[in-house]
Amino acid sequence: MPQSNLELVQRGIAAWNRGDDDASLVGLHREIEWTAGLIDADETFHGHEGVQRFWRIFREAWKDIQLDVGRYLEIENKVIVLGHFQAVGRDSGIPIEGTLAQVFEFRDGMVGRFQAHPSVADALADAGVDPAAFV
Repeated sequence: MPQSNLELVQRGIAAWNRGDDDASLVGLHREIEWTAGLIDADETFHGHEGVQRFWRIFREAWKDIQLDVGRYLEIENKVIVLGHFQAVGRDSGIPIEGTLAQVFEFRDGMVGRFQAHPSVADALADAGVDPAAFV
């Protein structure tokens, strides 16, 4: 049975939180463009191999990573994920928290573009939503 865009994103995030990379990749298009803005704001990773490379780099720096979603918004072919994340510096042991503001854009029934943003307003703008009108 086909899954909705929202269901694909929810399953992918749940898989990420359990550390199941294979399940996290299921809803991602083979030619996905993945821009996280956490390592190099200008770097975009391409395809499943690129996403896996990003995950390895990210996990080299952080452990105990948890994505806590507060809200999902579906707008046309996009799912916006809002919440916060937590992690602990792998070498320093220092815990961090931050805003979770991500846009998953779909094509051919799969996530074709992923963009993480530093703020809710940036994620909304990326998805074509006027942040001033968002309540």
